[in-house]
Amino acid sequence: VPTLLLADRAAEEGRVRDAVLAGALCGALALVRSIGVAAPASAILVLLARRRFLSAAALAGATALLLAPWQLWVAAHSAPMPSALQASYGTYGSFLAPILRDDGLAFAADVVGRNLTALPRIFGAMFAPAPTPWLRTPALLGCLALVVLGAARVARRAPTTAVFLGVYFAIVLLWPYAPDRFLWGIWTLVLATLGAGAWVAIEGARELPALVRRRGPAAWPAIAGRSLLAAAALLVGAGFVRYETRGISRRWWESAQRQAAEQAVPLLRWAARADSAAVLATDYEPLIYLYAGQRTVPASAWIVTEYLRPTPPLARRAAIDALLERYHPAFLLATGPGSSAGQTARLLLGDSPPALVVVQELPEGGAVFAPTRQ
Repeated sequence: VPTLLLADRAAEEGRVRDAVLAGALCGALALVRSIGVAAPASAILVLLARRRFLSAAALAGATALLLAPWQLWVAAHSAPMPSALQASYGTYGSFLAPILRDDGLAFAADVVGRNLTALPRIFGAMFAPAPTPWLRTPALLGCLALVVLGAARVARRAPTTAVFLGVYFAIVLLWPYAPDRFLWGIWTLVLATLGAGAWVAIEGARELPALVRRRGPAAWPAIAGRSLLAAAALLVGAGFVRYETRGISRRWWESAQRQAAEQAVPLLRWAARADSAAVLATDYEPLIYLYAGQRTVPASAWIVTEYLRPTPPLARRAAIDALLERYHPAFLLATGPGSSAGQTARLLLGDSPPALVVVQELPEGGAVFAPTRQ
């Protein structure tokens, strides 16, 4: 938020110093999360629209100065990485370029369609007063109306923020991953936009008595529209209060971490006692590397096209074989049959003879396997 506010000040007042500071913050934002590139892109667009060409160049230069070292480091170290790991640890271009080259616009259109169907589920769950279709649909329509109203107000007062939201959502729609995780990063701005729309709706409702006195029957269409918007604000507000109340009472902010920890702890305890020279394949490779000090690799490959359709067994097996042949893990650690590592284990156990053997069933959950050939 401070980054966008500073960029708006640079666009409003035209000071190059503000543009340089905003560019530095934009670069830091993009280093934290790559989708943060929406911030400098939006700021530059607004500056160019206002003919602040020197400020636009200063902001772009400051952003590039912060991003350049990391990009150079990635370019120097990404080449040896096997294709099976590119989607998880490589550059975005390295795994998206082949897909776009083969499927092009059809892939992008399918991703947009998939993500557009996911957004109503997210907003319906958060803003409907009850999980029933007859309330969910009006709540979704109300959200849409309030977002339009709020975006119009934000665009007048903070144009860079408004453009940023548009660019950010465009990236989310085009990205082949569930949009939920990206929305949380800007959830404060989403709520602020909805809140601005709700405020506009309430202001309109407060003017209804004066509108009736001035215009009489001719005001009925305006009265109906403003009343509907006010009702939408109340409906969406009630849904949001319900969702937040349930979340606070059930401690939802820690539920995902707690579940992940409960699944990972048995594997972590086993890994802490393993040979330090062994390479472990697991779904929790960063956690086990950090807390057990073991060398780890993923137990499966993230295949981008799986977001739209299941991967053929031969293609999945080829990706797993590439990991095994490159890193020669001594053990595979799985939390359960439904996990990615569990699916890898099931696939390898189906070979004749099996490519894995069971080393240990962990009493707290999970299992350890060892490849039969290195």
